[in-house]
Amino acid sequence: MGARKALWIPDSRYASSGMTEFKVTLMARNSKAPCVYLLTNKPCGTLYLGVTSNLVQRVWQHKQHLVEGFTKRYVVDILVWFEQHDEMLSAISREKQLKA
Repeated sequence: MGARKALWIPDSRYASSGMTEFKVTLMARNSKAPCVYLLTNKPCGTLYLGVTSNLVQRVWQHKQHLVEGFTKRYVVDILVWFEQHDEMLSAISREKQLKA
């Protein structure tokens, strides 16, 4: 697989301001790469696993509750983990592997 790295990204509600700045810098560096991502609604809460080609935009959509369905219904909008891939097919394959 072409995964670059997996990182834990705490939400600003659970991190110091320094970690929040680090999160924004890290994500903006390569925001249009295929990614598998994991969202939650609170610590030890509901999880959502998805795949996207633009992680920054997609997380923003979740935080604005623009995405119909599961994440909007359960207010799942805190990014806790993501993994970048070189190709979308490898990201989709990884998502299926994790969901299994």
